[in-house]
Amino acid sequence: MRIMIYIGKYEDYALAKLIINRLSSNGVEIVAARDVEVKNLGVPRWDGAQGVDIAMVIGGDGTVLRFLHEIINSTDIPIFHVGTGRVNYLSDVSARELPRFLIR
Repeated sequence: MRIMIYIGKYEDYALAKLIINRLSSNGVEIVAARDVEVKNLGVPRWDGAQGVDIAMVIGGDGTVLRFLHEIINSTDIPIFHVGTGRVNYLSDVSARELPRFLIR
């Protein structure tokens, strides 16, 4: 399985590193959506040609909208939104609930 990761705020990189460590230890390949994730997380950049099973967006609702506009506007990749913003209407799970999903 390959997951693309997109981070909204600098404060969310600590959470992203925990997620990456957990998923990588279970054999999941993580790729970065942008150069900023490559730099801060040390994962390879998604080149657009390789398939991605799901995109994990960490941030608020605005981060999801930015991701849709910048990255995903022409492809069909499902999004898993980890809400770390103030409102999080679009989130699948909050950062607080995330450990329950990663234990499987």
